[in-house]
Amino acid sequence: MRPDVGYGRRMTDANADSKLHRALTMGIDLVGSGVGGALGVVLGGDAVSSAISSMTGTSIAAVGRDVASRLLSPRQEARIGVVFLHAGASIKAKEVMGRKIREDDFWKGDHSHGSEFAEGVMLTAMDTFEERKIPYLANVLANVATDDGVDPATANLAIRLSRNLSWMEMCIIAIVMRADDFPLPQRTRYVPTGWDEWTVSNAVNQISGDSGLLQYKQPKPTDEEFISGLDLRLSALGLSNSGQLVGGLMQLNEIPADDIRPVHERLLAGTPESQA
Repeated sequence: MRPDVGYGRRMTDANADSKLHRALTMGIDLVGSGVGGALGVVLGGDAVSSAISSMTGTSIAAVGRDVASRLLSPRQEARIGVVFLHAGASIKAKEVMGRKIREDDFWKGDHSHGSEFAEGVMLTAMDTFEERKIPYLANVLANVATDDGVDPATANLAIRLSRNLSWMEMCIIAIVMRADDFPLPQRTRYVPTGWDEWTVSNAVNQISGDSGLLQYKQPKPTDEEFISGLDLRLSALGLSNSGQLVGGLMQLNEIPADDIRPVHERLLAGTPESQA
């Protein structure tokens, strides 16, 4: 049985197909004609049909039919369409670069690891109110679909970590990933001058503490200032293993500079604690 038609008997009916097509069409409406046109160029011709065909060899299309067949709000349908379209375009782009759909056991069976993973990504996208996250969730789906080095447990961990990230936290991770473009100050804590700066500072604390996606670097042995502990300057922030996993699979380094810049400016603002 082909993997892309083996996710439940009801996935072969015309009604499920029409609902998936409807979700993808609504997704194009949600992202706008400009982005929809760009996706169409990558996918080639009819973006909806091409996105579905790009999933051949996986259970992603079958999962998409299943999720689209559920009782969803119009906005949820559109979000499913967006993640599906972006994932399809990303897979197409990776094929041009020589990558292909993984050929291990990830997609095998009616209830494969791949089916569970694809459903997890789609449900996460469906329920996110920060819709700017959706293309980066689609990147997770496309990257795992084409990399047999990501085992099922790690793929599911990536979903959980990605689900809990806010858009602002994603931008902060992008700043750390692009330190040459967005350098951070060589200072520790500071006193924010407004709620916007406090919110960004709090987000840094959250993802360098609770979720552990960022971590402060160990000081050099010759650095007497930090000899007894971590270098807690913002400039010393780096990605933890979890941060590398999420940042890499979501391709957060590709967040546009115009989206990153306001968050970076808030991190640079505020009064150094020593001067408060």
